[in-house]
Amino acid sequence: MPWNWVDANHSKIHYPGILALDPVEIVLYYFKTQGYQNDLYLKNPFLQSLYLKGFNNKKLPIGMSTLIDLNKLYKKINLK
Repeated sequence: MPWNWVDANHSKIHYPGILALDPVEIVLYYFKTQGYQNDLYLKNPFLQSLYLKGFNNKKLPIGMSTLIDLNKLYKKINLK
């Protein structure tokens, strides 16, 4: 499952699964992108699939970290 990846050196900052669920956060952290203000996704198939299957903060997929705030992440994608 892609959401189990975590950078062991930064596990206090990044939760398991950030690479699949919120890759912009990784880019902003590691590349210190200046002036970048938009963290919305045109498409994020992992998040969209979780949303369509009814997962949220109270109902996480088996094995997904409880550190993940799906409801917050859903605000970064177009759910129409």
